[in-house]
Amino acid sequence: MTTLVFQPTVEVAGVCQVGIVGFRATVYRYEQLQSALVVSDLRLGDLEASEYLARRDADPKKKSAIERARMRNAQALSAPGQRPTLASLRLRAGMSQAQLASALGTQQPNVARWERNPGNLEVATLKKLASALGVSVHDVLVAVGADE
Repeated sequence: MTTLVFQPTVEVAGVCQVGIVGFRATVYRYEQLQSALVVSDLRLGDLEASEYLARRDADPKKKSAIERARMRNAQALSAPGQRPTLASLRLRAGMSQAQLASALGTQQPNVARWERNPGNLEVATLKKLASALGVSVHDVLVAVGADE
């Protein structure tokens, strides 16, 4: 069995700690909840990390706790008066990049790329993002900086 040792690296506004564990994963730690985002080809015991995360998300209590943690993370990372980002809109919706990608009918790397550099998103994509995130198209335009 793999032993995971949480090593905090950053604390965000006293709300959460971000750190690493021994098998090269980013861990978000909220109270008793630990959520690991790991490279899918790493193995955790006899279970691939992607399988572990899928099983974890299949548990309604754990899934709900992780969604609430994402929302708290979005609140902690949002400074008053600061323009929201696609990532903060996604976190406020309690969604992972993979979940948003699934809702949009695309792949997770596309969502990651849009969050890093929204660039020239098509109007159809902006509308899909707004619908999936439960916000207005205007909110998405503000998040990608298209209102400037």
